[in-house]
Amino acid sequence: MDAAICRTSSGDFCKRGLKKGGKCSQHGGTPSPTKTSPRDSPKRSGSPKKGILDLPCDVLLEIARNLDPQDYLTMSLVSTKIDMCLSEGRFNTSKDDKSALKEIQKEILRKQLKAVKIQPYFIEKIKNPPEEVQLAAVGRSGHAIQYIKNPSEKVQLAAVREYAYSIKYIENPTEKVQLAALSQSVYIIEHIKNPTEKVQLAAVSKDGYKIRNIKNPSEEVQLAAVNQNGLVIEYIKNPSENIQIAAMNRVGTAVKFIKNPSEKVQLAAVRENGFAIKFIENPSEEVQLAAVRQNGNSIQYIKAPSEELQLEAVRTSKYSIAYIKNPSGKVRAAAGRL
Repeated sequence: MDAAICRTSSGDFCKRGLKKGGKCSQHGGTPSPTKTSPRDSPKRSGSPKKGILDLPCDVLLEIARNLDPQDYLTMSLVSTKIDMCLSEGRFNTSKDDKSALKEIQKEILRKQLKAVKIQPYFIEKIKNPPEEVQLAAVGRSGHAIQYIKNPSEKVQLAAVREYAYSIKYIENPTEKVQLAALSQSVYIIEHIKNPTEKVQLAAVSKDGYKIRNIKNPSEEVQLAAVNQNGLVIEYIKNPSENIQIAAMNRVGTAVKFIKNPSEKVQLAAVRENGFAIKFIENPSEEVQLAAVRQNGNSIQYIKAPSEELQLEAVRTSKYSIAYIKNPSGKVRAAAGRL
């Protein structure tokens, strides 16, 4: 007995939905346009498969058994219709039919899983894919999440763990998803809109320069960034004195990025690196002393250093005398060059 889906001459589903022995039980093999309507039989050119949802459950069995394995949209609609048929109290479906429908639904799931495992982007052709199918797709390629509407957090996590940059396809990812993506690559912060402070801290703690990708970072985030790399003070607008000092403690020469640094900031800078005095205009005697105590050779960047300063420099490094013009006998003696 031949059994297949019956369509009208326009390509619509017959309301009875099947033909046997080569003849439709309703049309007798000759589709009757008077017995079909646009409402009952949607056309191929618009939403060709939606008529499935209007078919009786007994007809659905025949359609399901004759599905084209490559027709993922029809499979999705059939699966949806099966859910409707199995709903208690809504459809008169026999016990045997229910059992058959459940088996067919399992088979559809197997086909969908097989399809996305071979080619993850087939998920685009599956209407309302179950989470199991979504997970299989993004497990093969995180990019596939772009074709999934409203993916669960579980699916989002699976996607970013497979490919961190897939987060750019996720609207409003949760903090957990953001952190999971960031753990794969710190550069992901560039693709996260409105990252939480916890995510911001995780990013700048790995790479201080990522503060450039954060709008209006809090003081805590700024501090974490300069503690990772003092040079990033360059990208912080109006940093507080505490942030400036923290940056100098890491990289003294970062003082060059600060306008009118206070004496406290200058001292922090030269104590970390005496050569930082090169970037300080009119440093005080205390700042100059701190610089040569850290590195005697930094005296080369001090204009007209006092004898006391020269002595302090050669005590730190006798070779610094090479940078002193006309050193006094006392300075020469301290350097061991009498």
